[in-house]
Amino acid sequence: MDDVDSSCESLDSDDEDNAVCETNTRVQSKHDHARDDDDDDDDEERRAAAIDAVTSVAARMMTPNAGVAVTTLNMPASLLSEALKEANELYRSGAMTKGHVAANGVDLPGIEQRGDSVLWLHESGVYQTHASLRKLDEAMQAFVQQLAHEVKPKLALTERTDAMLACYPPGARYAKHVDNPDGDGRDGDGRRIALVYYLNDDDWTDDDAGALRLYHPSSDGHDDVLPRRDVLVVFRADRVAHEVLAPRLRRRWALTTWWCAYEHE
Repeated sequence: MDDVDSSCESLDSDDEDNAVCETNTRVQSKHDHARDDDDDDDDEERRAAAIDAVTSVAARMMTPNAGVAVTTLNMPASLLSEALKEANELYRSGAMTKGHVAANGVDLPGIEQRGDSVLWLHESGVYQTHASLRKLDEAMQAFVQQLAHEVKPKLALTERTDAMLACYPPGARYAKHVDNPDGDGRDGDGRRIALVYYLNDDDWTDDDAGALRLYHPSSDGHDDVLPRRDVLVVFRADRVAHEVLAPRLRRRWALTTWWCAYEHE
């Protein structure tokens, strides 16, 4: 990891406890761009800055009144364009299915609170056949591997879910909810951390709408995060209520994965 500028500030509120932590990270993996020789001299400084950024995200995950951080992975534009192309091809082919709502592991049919279509990368076999989407998922995994070291011993990550590709067509939304309000029916290590990564066009603006609205756990306030290309939102899946506002004119794409963990006092 390198090229990191870390800061914490509130997007819409003066409440410091509920400030959304914004960081800018570079996940280093085998898919990174080759760098010039001159850049190698800065590796140690970049590595230290990257650790600081992950530490900032980790601190937000363990703050009772917060639990939200926003960052970027700085993935290559060409990779993101190809991943978006793959996603649209999957949507047009009919490979995606309507999202559903569940409680205590049981599907709740007939509840019309979400309008997205989804596809699980491993379960569907897409992970093996669509290289660009696979590389983005691997970059998210690399980020969490760094994060896992920082949240110990408070949070002990156990396993991750399959990566879920989600498409919200114009007008589709997901009503306010908490991903894991009931422990997921697991023995103490339900989903604790959610990572949502956006691969939309790089010219996404306020006029396109479709923000992720994140509610402050300890107040009536909220923050809106536009689903701009390369933005990664990390939040507590067992604590932070959120909703997806409807995009106006174009499809809204997100790649999401959850990590399960035991939480220790």
